[in-house]
This record gives sequence, C-alpha cells and structure tokens, in this order.
Amino acid sequence: MGDSIPPNMKALRQEGIDLYLKKDFTQARLKFQLIFEEMKVLENQVDLAQFRHSLNLDLADTCVQLEQYQQAFEYAETATRIGNSLQDQVRIAEGLDKQGEVKQKLKRSHEDILSDLMKSLQLKSKVKECDGLKLARTYDLLGVENQKNGKFKEALLMFERSLNAKLNAIGCDSEEVGDSYALIGHICDDLGKYLSSDGMYRLALGIYATIFPEHHPKTISAYDGVINARVKLRKFDDALELKQTVDKLRQKARKSNECFDIPSLYSLYPLSQASPSKPSSCKAKGSIIGEIIRYNTDGVVPVPLIPQQHGGVMIHPKFGEITGFFHSKYFLSYWAYLHEGNCRSDGMRIMLLGSQSAGKSFIAKLLSQDEIMKDILSQTPRVTFYNMANIAGYYPCEHEIRKDYRRELDKKTITGMELIQQSAKLESIRTALVKKANPDAKNGFVVWDPNDEEKYKDSKADAELHNQIQSRINAIRQQYVTVWHFGWRAHQYLSHQPFMPVNGIYILVFNLAQEMDEEVQTRDGYPTSMTYRSVMREWVFSIVDGYPTKKRINVKIGVTHHQLALPIILLVASHGDLIENQDIRRHHFKQFKSNLLSILPSDYKQHIFSTDIIFNCNPDDKSQNAIQERQQCCHQLHKFITVIANCLPFITNPVPIRWYITAAILRLAQDDNVSSSRPGGNQFHGEEVNKIMLLSQVCDMVKNYGIYFGEEDVQNMLLYLHDIGIILYYPNGDDGIVITAIDWYLGILRAFIILDGHRAQNLTIKRCFYNARQAGILEENCIDSVVVRFGAAIFKELIIKSMEMADIICEIKNPDCKDDQRRYFAPQLLDVQAHDFNLSRYQVSEWLYVGYDSQDITYLADGVYDCFLTKFVKEWKNVDVELRDRCAKFYLQDDRYFILIKKQDCHIALRYFYEPSKPSSTNQLDEIKLAISEKRPQNFIREKLEAAAKQRIYRLRQYKCQFYLKCNLCQKLNCLGNKSQQQEISKDRRCSSCKMQFNCQSLIDWSMCN
Repeated sequence: MGDSIPPNMKALRQEGIDLYLKKDFTQARLKFQLIFEEMKVLENQVDLAQFRHSLNLDLADTCVQLEQYQQAFEYAETATRIGNSLQDQVRIAEGLDKQGEVKQKLKRSHEDILSDLMKSLQLKSKVKECDGLKLARTYDLLGVENQKNGKFKEALLMFERSLNAKLNAIGCDSEEVGDSYALIGHICDDLGKYLSSDGMYRLALGIYATIFPEHHPKTISAYDGVINARVKLRKFDDALELKQTVDKLRQKARKSNECFDIPSLYSLYPLSQASPSKPSSCKAKGSIIGEIIRYNTDGVVPVPLIPQQHGGVMIHPKFGEITGFFHSKYFLSYWAYLHEGNCRSDGMRIMLLGSQSAGKSFIAKLLSQDEIMKDILSQTPRVTFYNMANIAGYYPCEHEIRKDYRRELDKKTITGMELIQQSAKLESIRTALVKKANPDAKNGFVVWDPNDEEKYKDSKADAELHNQIQSRINAIRQQYVTVWHFGWRAHQYLSHQPFMPVNGIYILVFNLAQEMDEEVQTRDGYPTSMTYRSVMREWVFSIVDGYPTKKRINVKIGVTHHQLALPIILLVASHGDLIENQDIRRHHFKQFKSNLLSILPSDYKQHIFSTDIIFNCNPDDKSQNAIQERQQCCHQLHKFITVIANCLPFITNPVPIRWYITAAILRLAQDDNVSSSRPGGNQFHGEEVNKIMLLSQVCDMVKNYGIYFGEEDVQNMLLYLHDIGIILYYPNGDDGIVITAIDWYLGILRAFIILDGHRAQNLTIKRCFYNARQAGILEENCIDSVVVRFGAAIFKELIIKSMEMADIICEIKNPDCKDDQRRYFAPQLLDVQAHDFNLSRYQVSEWLYVGYDSQDITYLADGVYDCFLTKFVKEWKNVDVELRDRCAKFYLQDDRYFILIKKQDCHIALRYFYEPSKPSSTNQLDEIKLAISEKRPQNFIREKLEAAAKQRIYRLRQYKCQFYLKCNLCQKLNCLGNKSQQQEISKDRRCSSCKMQFNCQSLIDWSMCN
C-alpha cells in the first residue's frame, strides 16, 4: 500500500488478520469495519481505493467463516466494482474469484459460478506479471466447483494447472504445493485411480513432513489418504502398518496444546496471502510429477513410508531396489529427464519414388539390407514398403541391422530410462559426499540408501558408471531411416499425399534403359499414357510444391560444397544391367539429368542432386561382380543420405524425449501379435490404443500417461512422428486423425485406390469396383466390402473422414436416388487410359482459361487438379459428373448445358457445350448465356482452383488465380486479371505477345463483355 494509508489503519488491518488466523472471526470483522469508519474522512486516492479493495476481500473471507454468505457476497461485489474503477484486471479477477467462492456457499447454479471464475481466469491470463499463486487460486476454485458437480476429469485438469502455476511461482517444497498434491489425490480417488491417489498423497506427505510436526493435521490427513488408497489397492498389510502409526500421531495431537492455524484445503489460503516460500532449484521442473505417478501401472508395488523421529519420512529399506517409477532415486531423475530431456532425432523417412517398373522395390530391399526376393519383378507390388536402415554406421549384409524399426524405437526408450537410472546412481555418489561433508544437509522427503556412501565412495566406481552412461548415450544416438516406396502411379498423387513427409529425403528413380520421351511401361510391358518426361515432372512438382518454406542448406560432399534447397531429391538410376558399356551408362545418366533439368524452373532445379549411382536390378544376376556392384551403390547412396541427413535442421534440432515415450505407446497398435486378439486396438495401462484415433483421444491418452504439455505440443509431436514414419497424421484442428497401424491402413487404402475388386465374391461389388475405375465414383458398398475384409467396420466413418480430409474422396448426394447408398467422388480412381469425350454432336463454346502466370508457376501437378475437382464437386453438389484422363464433364440440369474442364500445364481450360434442339437453337443459346451471365460458373471454378492451389502449393499463396484468353493468331495466352464483369472488359483485345488485335469469341460466349 502507498504512503497515503495512515499507519494506524495498516496496524488495525494486521490486528484483524491476526484475529482471523486465531479463528476469532467476530472480532476480526469488527476490526475491519472500524477501518471503514475511519476511512470516511480521507480523500479518495488510488492507494486508498486499493486498500479498500483488500478490506472488502478481508470482510468477505471473514463473513464466509461466520456463515454470513449474503453479506460476504456483497463485499465481494464491492471489491469487483472497485477493481473496475481502478481498471486493474488482477483486482477485478480477485473480486470475481471471491464472488464465485461465495456463490458456492450460496449454492448458486454451476453455470453462474463457472461464469465468474472463467472471467477471472481470462483476466489473470492476460496479465504477464500476475502472481502465480493468484492464478493457481482461480484454477483451484474451478477444480473445486467441477469436483462438487461430479466433473472429476475437468476438476483434475484444473488442479494440475494450479499445481504447475505454484511450482513455477514458489518451487516444489511449499505448503501450497503439498495442498495441490492432496487435492489431486482426492480427485484420483474419485476417479478410481487408487494407485495414482496413493502416489499423490505420498507426495503431499513428503512436503508436509518437512514443514510441520509429525502430528500436524495436514500430515495426518495425507496419511489417511495413503491408507485409503492402500486399502482399495488391497495392500492391507501396508494400510494396517500405516494405520497404527497414524493412531499414535492422533493421540499425540490430542495431548498437545498446539493450535495449528490451517485453513481448509477448499479455503485455499484466502486472507493472509503470506509470503511464498523461496523458490527451490526444482522451479518449473515438477509440473508432471503427479501426472507420471497418477497413472502408473497397477502392477507396480507401492512403496510404504516409514515416519522418522525428526518428522520426515524415508523409503522402506526392503524396497531399495528399482521397482518402477516409485523408486525415489529413479523417479526423481526420470521426472526431471522427462520434463526437460531432449534428444537428437533418431529417425527420418526416405521416400523412393519414380515411374512404374523403375526398380524401386529392388532398391528398397537393398537399402534395408533385406535379402532380395527371387521373383520380385513378377510379384504384385505392395502399396508401400518400409524398413529400417542404420545411417549412423553402414554395415553391408550384417544381420543385426535387419531389425524392425519399431524394436529400435522401444530400445531407444528403454535405453533412455536405463541411462536415467545410471545417472541417478551417479547422483547418489555426489549426495553421499555432500552428506559426509555436511551431515545436517537436508534432502527433502527422499532419504538415500545409507549404504550408498560406502558403496560408491571409490572413484573407480564413479568412472565405471561414467563409462556405462557413455555407452548408453552412444546407443541412444544411433540414427535410422525408414525406407518407403510406392507402387502407385504418379497420377494418383492425392493418394500419396498423406504419406509425404515435410522433413524427409526423396530418391527419384528412373529406368536408365528408357528415353525421356518414351512411354512408361507397366510391369507386364504394356505402354501407358504418360512419358518419362511427364512422370518425372509430376513427381518433382508434387514433392517441391508441398514444402512450406524455401530453406536451403550447405552440404559438403567430398571437397565440394553444394547449396541445396529443401526438400532434397536424389536422382538415382536403375536397370544399369541392361546397358553393358560403362561409358554409355554414364552418358545416359547425364543426358537424362540434363533433360529433366531443362523442363524445370530454376528454383526447382536447386532441389535436385545427381548421385550418378546406377543400380543393377536384375534379380537373377547373383554373380560376385553384381553383388559387389550393388553393395558399392548402396554404400555410395548411404554416404549421400548420411551427409545430407546430418545437415538437415530436422535431424540436428533436439526433440523432447517424451515424444519417443508416446511413440512407444502408440506403436502398440502396430504389434500384430497383440492386436490380433482385439479388433480395435490394444489395452495398455488401462487405456485403449486404437489403430485409428482422433486427436482428442490422443490428447486424453497423453494426459493419462503424465506427458501432456498442451495440445500444441501434442500436435507438434504427431507431426514429428508422422515425418519419421511412426504414425500417419491428418491435421485438422481439434478433429485431426491419427493412424497408428500403418500397414493396416495402407492395405485398406490400397484396396480403394488400386480397386482390387477381383477379391470380392459378390457380383454387385465387382460391378461397383469396375464402375469406379470407369467413372471415378466410389459407392458405399465398395467401402463396406473393404472395411469388413480388414476387420475395420467399427472404424469405417473415421477411415472415410481421413480420406475426405486428404481430398482423396468427397461425398456426392443425388436427391433423385432412392437407395440409401452413399456415393463418393474420387477422381484418382479413374483409369488414366480411358478415352476422351466425343463432342461431335454438340454445339461448343470457345475455351476460357483459368490459372496462373507461367512466370509464377510453369506446371500444376495432377494432384492439385484432382484436389480442385474434389473441392469443386463437394461445394457445387453436382452429382452428374463424368471423368476422363485430366478432364471432367458436368451437366447442369436446370440450365440444360454441360461444362467441360480440362487440365493443362498451369491452367484449367473451360468450355461449355449443349445438344441443339430442333429446329432452331437460337433461343436455347440465349437462355444458356443468360444463365451463365447470372450464375457466373467460371468465377466459382476459379475460386476452387485457387483454394486447391494454395492448399497444395505454398509458393502460390501470394498470387491470385486469373482468367486468360488465347490469341487466335499466335496461340499465346493473355491475362484478363480478376475482371469478370461485362462493363469492365472489351471483346477487342491486343495480344501481349504478338501485339496484334484480335476479337475474342470466348468473352462473348462466357458473357464477359458488352
């Protein structure tokens, strides 16, 4: 308070506080009211108003103790009004807190109480300088309110946040923190989490035992909580032992004449606001102690506590060995490491991409050190193959490297915990030495094993432990990549998109024996409709366009420094065995690289790195020379990957160790041995890990394992795990979807994309799959057939939603359809060799073009076009659609005309057409033009193309989608800008290229000019 407050008033208030603490509430109230009488003669100043605000809160507290709740509420309202007049958000919030607390006593509605408390929380959160204890008070009041209304999970969250605020403000050894542990222990008991309740009450007990005498009411109350939990855990011997101890403490308390000034836990230090304890070294480190211990496994044996003569507690000697998280040394080290511990990323993804029959499967097998399948080229390709390769050290043909990546993940997590355990032992050496030098030093509520001093006082043991820790660190630093390859076509990019990592290395494989302009052949030797030039361009643009930034890194390979843009694409050749001469091989590689770079813009070229590696992909060639040649190619490619990976920010930036622990939990759904017994997922520590989950479910699971640091942290973790290939994550706000069983999901997606309806026994299903390939429309009974085959019926809606989120499909509804079957538009299902539309009997308009300037982008990938079509159909809700390769036809029934959409390099071409009626079509054309003039379908198409392009191509987010006209003289496109109104455009145009004036019929046809 300021100097304008008379000293006698400050003294009177202190006397009132002292009387309050002595529970003489009536006299305390008289003291406070006397101050108000004396304040009437003083001028109204800011300091005086602040003092009056505090007095009103004091009187509200006192009236609550006297059960005069209405008067207490009036004082609280007055305090709030004073805070408003001062424009002091913290004081307003304090008044609202008190209003909410008194409303609880008045038994007002739950919503009314929450309204005051949430307003208070919002106000305090805006003030950076707000005291952590004041923020904790609001969280505690919210927790109490939710607990009283049976909302135990919400109450638990509030108490946890209160605990975190207190730990940040005053450290981990204060009475207030002990109160929070006791409150959380109570909530855990309400939730049936008895092991967690036991752990929390013991943490509270550990704090109380170092602050209060052993017979203090709070200490006894914490013992009661531990006893209650032990009984419910059926640990009757432990409970009986502690019960006998507590009975003795109660007898001692009754004989004692001490008066303990302890407010109820629900009063929450209301009045005195005594100075908090000095922050300890564990400030802000213990926010998850309780969370770890709350949801531990029921198989862990709780460690009984033994009271000591000085009032502290120690771990029972017979539990001196490591027994899970509850062992004191291990637990404290684990807690600190889990809260603060970071590690270098131990994995990333390598994506093998390329044309059909390029030898990707063969190279993937070589990279992962697996044996080459004898008949690999004759087998149907898997959707994707992924395995693990060690990039910390390359050891060709060593069997130990051929481990499943998920085992490595488990090993990393376990190794990290073992490292902590060893660190805890090493820390006990220092603790023993400190105790030897200073026998009076306190060590909190944990007392180390007395034998540690003798056991580890020898420096040799210290050195041995250091060596053990270093070996663990070396094990933890092993780096791995998961090698993925797709057997699908580049045309089906939308199906690849969910699996493409933002942070990864891409290997683009091409067949050295084929020319750039040759048609790509299938595995059976049949030509496709795409050339190598178009396939390679499609892959490069699909990879680069999806990267969010324009980062570049400096990579030193040999003695040469390379500036490479992210993501990096390594160019690798296959089928070198088809060309015997080594010089011709190298010439072909150089020529192919030159041709590829010639069709790419300059900024795209910076993503390509030529490895000059040529693989022998003949599986029948098992000669010693062929084997050595393959090993040498693998070794060279491995060196490139290692050097580049170690330069990537994704690898060099540390990640929290808790993310790996979460990954180990999510990985359970991929364990075939376990998940085979359950259709949905696995039961682990009482929580279900499903094969496909919502983001909210993952957040709940992470909370239950005590490693929740906010939803943003969970989303960042999921994006990271997605990038290294542990899970698949479809981010979509609160409705994001997580796939934990990747093989299972890929099998389902493959069944949709590849349309292998030949497995279906039902003729109707077979026909539906055939129609989907011809028309790009997927019917619900096709989906039902697939999900039943994969035992995924219970996840059907989530699977559909995940494909909708990736714009792979979208639902279309036909009001004229009488059956209940849902239908889905899926353009990438279409057979790319389907014939074009025949418009010979129709009247057609001139082409209108929508897209981007060729200087901004030279090519729109097919994936962008398919995404555009999906969004277009979804918004337009037009079910009368027919697809061809890079072309779609829509019928507008109300206006009786068609719109044709055709993809070109960086534009979409539009034209409309209609079947003329007999004998004259003049009136019909006028009606169509009138409909186009009123509804402007071209504007809607431009809007959806822009939305799809900005979603898929980050660099286009700063550009606008425009209309273009083709000059009928030089055939070059001319930009119209964003203009589309009649009065703004003249039909007479001057070409920006040839400078000649031309009369554009397209403007007339699309009603875009006078």
